Amino acid sequence: MSEYGFYEPMSNADFLPIIKINCQSGRIVRVDRHKDGDAWESTEVDISQTCQFLPDFSHLEVGFIKIDDTGIDFKMQPFADWESSGRLRKPPAEKYRFGFRVPILLAKICAREPGDVRHLSHVGVAVVESVSRLFADYQKQLEQDPQGLVPLVKVAGFVHKQRGRFKNYEPTFEVVKWIERPDVFDEVLAPEVEEEPDVQPVDDGDSLPF
Repeated sequence: MSEYGFYEPMSNADFLPIIKINCQSGRIVRVDRHKDGDAWESTEVDISQTCQFLPDFSHLEVGFIKIDDTGIDFKMQPFADWESSGRLRKPPAEKYRFGFRVPILLAKICAREPGDVRHLSHVGVAVVESVSRLFADYQKQLEQDPQGLVPLVKVAGFVHKQRGRFKNYEPTFEVVKWIERPDVFDEVLAPEVEEEPDVQPVDDGDSLPF
């Protein structure tokens, strides 16, 4: 845990590919990474018209996110820990904004490949509020069914809204149905375990039993 009370990267999940929701343009893109020689390249694929996904809210994280020219930095913790701490934490430094991060499984219609688990994160008020409503629905469903179904979410479109001086396109999320949580989440999100090297016994010629 960091000095701010947030968890540092500890699992494969911290290296998941992402999707991005752009509220200024009203677009959703899938960011695909591929290796070109010794370097990694990113390609953005527009999935605005086909985006459907399963959010794994059991791994929802909240905290503070900084986005600038140097990249993106997360100071996050599991939702349960954040809630129990009183939700009163302050940003660790300037330029950090409150946000969320949640693993999602893209539906076949918009996925790069089967089992395409990615991260969805955001600091925009509209997206945070929309995902908060989805999470509230998930919590209600969890009370009715402790087995933990997850929602299949469809992005029905974007609504053009004015927030203060800014005009944004806010995504409209619709729950298509509730389904059993796929095992692929556990496979992808499992913590990395370092294998201990095999150590062969050494015969030192001493036959004494002690």
